Amino acid sequence: MEQPDVLSYWPIYDQVVVNLTDGSAMRGVLVDKRGPLLVLAKASLLVPGEDPAPMDGQVYIERTQIAFLQRPTS
Repeated sequence: MEQPDVLSYWPIYDQVVVNLTDGSAMRGVLVDKRGPLLVLAKASLLVPGEDPAPMDGQVYIERTQIAFLQRPTS
């Protein structure tokens, strides 16, 4: 039996933190889910021990690179 796609229930235009399999993370606004990709706007790269690095334009993240998602409280 195929697992349900958890991301299909995640609301668009929601603020998210996408934790990546390499230990870094991206924070931004989820603006689209295109097949194997998540699309973030107003994104920042979060690396432990470093200041957030703002990223220009939209950021495309392959779902295979995602460890888990968070909805920040602030």
